[in-house]
Amino acid sequence: MVGVLFFPPGNTPLHPVEQRTLFLVLSLTLMTVGHAQRVRGVFKSMPHTPDTVHLLATIGGDLQPVAQARIHANGNFDLGKLDLEAGFYKLGINDTDHVDLILGPNERFVDLEFFGYPLQEHITVKRSAENQALWSYKTISRSHQQAMAGVRAERAATDPADTALLTALDRRAGQLDEGKARERQRIASEHPDSYFTYALTRDAALMEALPKGWYALKSAVDLSDHRLLRSNLHAKAVMAFLRSSPPEQYAATCDSLLSWTASDSMAWCAIRTQLITLFHSYGPDLLAEHLVDTYIAGPQAHYPADEHLERMVQERLRVSIGAQVPVDLELPRPLHGDTMTVGALYAAQDHLLLFFFSSTCGHCHDEMPAVRALAAEADPLELAVVGVSLDEDLVALRGTVQEERLDLPIVCDLGGWGGPVAKAFAITATPAFFVIDRTGVIRAKPFDTQEARMELQRLREGLKTR
Repeated sequence: MVGVLFFPPGNTPLHPVEQRTLFLVLSLTLMTVGHAQRVRGVFKSMPHTPDTVHLLATIGGDLQPVAQARIHANGNFDLGKLDLEAGFYKLGINDTDHVDLILGPNERFVDLEFFGYPLQEHITVKRSAENQALWSYKTISRSHQQAMAGVRAERAATDPADTALLTALDRRAGQLDEGKARERQRIASEHPDSYFTYALTRDAALMEALPKGWYALKSAVDLSDHRLLRSNLHAKAVMAFLRSSPPEQYAATCDSLLSWTASDSMAWCAIRTQLITLFHSYGPDLLAEHLVDTYIAGPQAHYPADEHLERMVQERLRVSIGAQVPVDLELPRPLHGDTMTVGALYAAQDHLLLFFFSSTCGHCHDEMPAVRALAAEADPLELAVVGVSLDEDLVALRGTVQEERLDLPIVCDLGGWGGPVAKAFAITATPAFFVIDRTGVIRAKPFDTQEARMELQRLREGLKTR
């Protein structure tokens, strides 16, 4: 799986160059090392030749624009001379159709040819040893995936009692993996000084260190190494440090990662963005707040946040613990044909628990029996439990309510993740929980129903002592 893991993700959100702060723009421009590199190519015999081609740079788990060029009527394009650090880049014609490239100062020219869509499946590297190695390996990986899919399909159709055939299929899968590994090693040995080989060896070192723990990882990877930063191996390494730490030490691990890279603006900012995005989306909420308070608004904000990160932080503050929820936000109840407001919900009892879910979320279904039990036990003067569906399909919502016997108020604007309710509460993952008091203040954002019970008990005890 090495060949898949270190390639930059294709669905990373893109942000215009002008939205980046000056230090990131300078980082993308980079120092001239060795020779400038010229990237050019042609779109041949394609039914609809696009107008523009753009180049994106990998920084950790993010993609950032670097350059663009007009595609001429004959299909030719030329991005000109570029001074780039060695690493993974993406060449694309829109937000979704991209090809992976390795660019850097060691090669003067990269010549490409495209003859169809999607670009990933219709590329020929006419000139560039680095990218010929990369795409040779990608072709091998694609064939390997197809062959493995055939093995899995045959295994699924095999009688479990047919142990001889199952054993043969396991042996075939092992042979396919061994063949891929041999080809990977062959390509690396033919290009020992290439960035492609560097990425392979660094990925292998990371995977070898992962089961050995935190200190082995620190010896295996240098998070300030721009070669690492120029692949999503950097983001993978950050996640490896978190995986090697117990949850109660996540804050200390985050602090350590940022401390090690404080002298390098690009590495530090990439890690800060990754960590805040991760904990903003998945919690725990207190850790996200620690990162924002310390590294965005606090004394250790060594570098300014870009506009994208600022928006995320402002969104987080809008729904953080202690914030006021929007009183007049309308909450449609399509199963009852009426509408309520948030204010009307939270004012009727001491606390309101909002449970955000969707019918396609397996973890949401796992929580539903506990949510149902909590709602059934609740004193109506103390607690109301309300389900907030992010479904867009009323039939699916009705089926979930019936299947899970959700005998509690259900609100849904049928707008899904882009609907006004999801946006108002900045929902980025489900299930999600909010505990709101009768004044409309968010008092807790539990991870699950069990934690919600504990938070509600703590809040009830606080009310009794007043």
